[in-house]
Amino acid sequence: MKFILLILIGLVMAGCYSIETQTRAIDHTVPAVATGADCSPIILGIGFGTNTVQRATLQKRVPDVWESAWWDPRWWDTRYAPFSIVKIRSVAVLEQQALLFGQRCVVVTGH
Repeated sequence: MKFILLILIGLVMAGCYSIETQTRAIDHTVPAVATGADCSPIILGIGFGTNTVQRATLQKRVPDVWESAWWDPRWWDTRYAPFSIVKIRSVAVLEQQALLFGQRCVVVTGH
C-alpha cells in the first residue's frame, strides 16, 4: 500500500517545478526595497504573452501565500498602490508550473 502511494505521489509531483534564473549581475549598491513582476500564463503546457522589464518595474509583485502576511490588512491596502522601481538591483526570470498550469515572470527588484 505504501509503495502504491509513493508511486502516485511521484506521478503527481513529476510535473511541478519552480526555476528562477538571474539574467544580470546583482547590483549590491541598490537596496532591495521593492519587487515588481510581469507574468504570462502557461495553460496545458502552452505559454502565451510577452513579459518586459519596463512593465515589471511598474507592477507590484503579488507575493505568494507562503511569502507574505496576506491576512494583514496593511498588505491589501498597498497591493494596488502606485508603484515604480527607478533603480534596478536585479532582474530574474521565474518559471513555475504545477501539472498543466503555471506562469513565467520577469521579476525586477530594486528601489
